[in-house]
Amino acid sequence: MHELYVRTRDSINSEASKKATIRQKYKYEYEKKLLLERANFNKQKELEFLKHQRNIVIILGGFVIFIGLSFVYLHFKKLKRKSETKELLHELKFMKTQNHLQIRRIVSDGITNKEKLNKEIIESKIDFQLNITDWNILNSLYNYPEISNIDIASEISLSVHGVRSSLKKMYNLFDINQSVRDQRILLVIEATRLSSNK
Repeated sequence: MHELYVRTRDSINSEASKKATIRQKYKYEYEKKLLLERANFNKQKELEFLKHQRNIVIILGGFVIFIGLSFVYLHFKKLKRKSETKELLHELKFMKTQNHLQIRRIVSDGITNKEKLNKEIIESKIDFQLNITDWNILNSLYNYPEISNIDIASEISLSVHGVRSSLKKMYNLFDINQSVRDQRILLVIEATRLSSNK
C-alpha cells in the first residue's frame, strides 16, 4: 500500500509538475508576447509622435516662409507705390514748369511764389461747380501735393470732415477714381491739365 501510495503520489506530483511546467511555459510565452506587443505599441506611438513633430515643423516652416514671402511682397508693393507716387509728383512738377502757371501772391509780409491754378479756365470746363473752400483746398494741394487733410484743414480753417467732403466732390467733378491710390495727386494733375488748356 505504501508503494502504491508512493507511486500515486509521485505520479500526481509528476502530473502537477508537468502542469506547472506547461503553465510556466504558457505564462512565459504570454509575457513574451505581451512585452513584444507593448514594444510594438510604444514604437508605433513613438513613430506617430515623430510624425506629428515633423508635421508641426513642416507647418511652422511653411508659416515662416509664408510670412517671409508676404513681407517681401508687401515691401515691393510699398516700393512700387512710392515709385508711382514719385512719378506722378514728377509729372505734376513738369506740367507746372511747362505751363508757366506761377502767379505771385502778395501777403502781409511780402511777396511769395505760391502758385495758383487758372480758376476761370477750370470753372468754365466744369460748369462753375466749385465754391471758394474747394478752390482753397485745390490750391493747397497744387502747392503741396502730399499735404495731409489735417494740415489743409488747419491752413484754410475748416474741419477735416469738411476737407474730405470737398475732396470727394472734386474727385467726382474731375472724374478721378476714388478707389485708386494717389487720387489727390491725380486730381491736381487733372486740374493742372485743364488749367493749361485754353
